[in-house]
Amino acid sequence: MDHMIPITNSGGTWPMDMHGWSWTEVTTKKYQAIVYAVGSLEDGYDNYSYKHLTLLNKRNGKVIAEYSGDEITISETGWIDETEFYRKRPSVVAF
Repeated sequence: MDHMIPITNSGGTWPMDMHGWSWTEVTTKKYQAIVYAVGSLEDGYDNYSYKHLTLLNKRNGKVIAEYSGDEITISETGWIDETEFYRKRPSVVAF
């Protein structure tokens, strides 16, 4: 899992203005799920403009299903203030 909240508008290291992104991969005995979501500046901290989830067959790598947009619900809770960076992040993310 990777959850990034870039520093922008202040000479930060990320080239686009956004609130952040979340990338998660989960592997079970039979399946692999990959989720990618990007939050725009207008989304605030609790929404994503772009969401995509792919479910794969672990044995042969074939796509079983793909979901995007409103087909995916992302719930983030347990917000932690990162005062050094003037940002906050969730301690729990559920898809």
